[in-house]
Order: sequence, then C-alpha cells, then structure tokens
Amino acid sequence: PGSLVVGASVRGTLTETDDAAADGSWFDSYAFHAKAGESLTVTLAANAFDAFIIVGREKADGEFEVLGSDDDSLSDTHARLEWEAPEDGTYVIRAGSFGPSEAGAYVLRLEPTP
Repeated sequence: PGSLVVGASVRGTLTETDDAAADGSWFDSYAFHAKAGESLTVTLAANAFDAFIIVGREKADGEFEVLGSDDDSLSDTHARLEWEAPEDGTYVIRAGSFGPSEAGAYVLRLEPTP
C-alpha cells in the first residue's frame, strides 16, 4: 500500500488495474500509524463513483481485518468515517468504490477528529 500521515490528504484515481474486492469493487490501500485511543476522521470524496472507506489491518495469516467502514455519511457519493484506534499500530485505509467496476478520481483525507 501507499502511505498517509494524520493531517494529510492524497489524490488518486481508481482504475481497472487496482486491487479488487470479492464483489468486484476496486480500491487503493494506504497505510498509516495510530496510537491507542486516537480519534481520526477519514474522508473520501469522489464525483465519478460512489465512495466507500474501509479501515482495518493485515493479520498475521494474510487476512484483512475490517475495523470500520462507511459508504455515504458525508453525502450520497462521498464517505466519512470517524474511527478510534483500538491499540498502537499500523492500519490500512482502503479507498474504493461501493459498486463493482466504478472508476475515477478521488481525494482521501486523514485528520484528527475535532
């Protein structure tokens, strides 16, 4: 995955060459570090597709553990997730589409929850 620090944003584009979930939706992955109890807000804005955020972590067996997700808390096509880290560690944001084969540009932001 790429990486992201708290307080930063990244611009990206979903395409057919990105990773795909079991349902055929595409996503880009971004690793970040968080401390136990740290409250963060993840925002994914996209005009070309229905944005979907998943926050989780890679487990030792290679499986991805989902710790939070959001489809449309910001609007019909933009996602916003307020999330608290359960422990110190590295986590992954999957910035993707809600439906299969949706592509286009997006902006992902990770910031402290006010």
